[in-house]
Amino acid sequence: MVVYITGHGLGHTTRVMEVIETLWERDPALHVHIRSAVMPEVFRENLRGPFTHHRGALDVGAIQ
Repeated sequence: MVVYITGHGLGHTTRVMEVIETLWERDPALHVHIRSAVMPEVFRENLRGPFTHHRGALDVGAIQ
């Protein structure tokens, strides 16, 4: 499975990590590929299942 998480703020990240944890409850062998500009340490410190982090920006930003 692949998930894409934007790197602006950690709100998106924390919500997606909850979804990933729920999916692991259903299938502990599921390997997740995470594409995100969020530092990999955030995922290593908070996720308990198998995943691979692929660094990359996903959003172009916004002018407010």
